[in-house]
Amino acid sequence: VIVRDGDAVRLFFNDFTNPGRTFRATQAAGRRFDYEGVALEANMMVNDVKIFDEAWLMGLHRNGQALWYALSDDGVTFSPPVELFAHRDEADKYI
Repeated sequence: VIVRDGDAVRLFFNDFTNPGRTFRATQAAGRRFDYEGVALEANMMVNDVKIFDEAWLMGLHRNGQALWYALSDDGVTFSPPVELFAHRDEADKYI
């Protein structure tokens, strides 16, 4: 996921060979990004990141029947994920 943060471009990504974390990088020049470390320790995939004034919202999924979110004050590290919603019943399980 790519996010514009003022003049900076941030990249949040998962490594499927090293699951359990969402990583963060910042654009250095052109297509090159500088790796900055782990943004979130959770076995989920980042779906989207939004900035609202001073709050950062990360949407997460596990290719299943629920969605989660995590919050941050600085976009560097995020709180543990909280379930946003899940399917209601068998007829609604593919959200």
